[in-house]
Amino acid sequence: MYKVSNNTTVKLAPNPFTPADDEDIVLLCLKILKILSRKEENRKHMEQPLVDCIISILNSPCSVPVACEAANVILNFCYEKENVILMVAHGCTAALVTLLSASDHKLQAAAAGAIQSISFQRE
Repeated sequence: MYKVSNNTTVKLAPNPFTPADDEDIVLLCLKILKILSRKEENRKHMEQPLVDCIISILNSPCSVPVACEAANVILNFCYEKENVILMVAHGCTAALVTLLSASDHKLQAAAAGAIQSISFQRE
């Protein structure tokens, strides 16, 4: 379950996305999450199933646009210290570091931005 606001909860599928899923749907879902994660209220309600799903997407063979959106979702969610702890505990940084060696510069930039967001926490 992922609580979007006080009154709205989105139930995530029991299994993370797999490469066989429709890539367009995965991309649209990530774009929605990126937009939702811009609000502090939404960022504060991130839970482990969502983290597992995003990391699963990064670790699976996916297109550059999908990987970029996943990295951007991580970037936005990691403005909250609790989310950084959750992401790091579930192997997010390893997936992002792998993307730094991608041939696509936009993907490298998205991964670097997410790593920066993970690394920087206001006191």
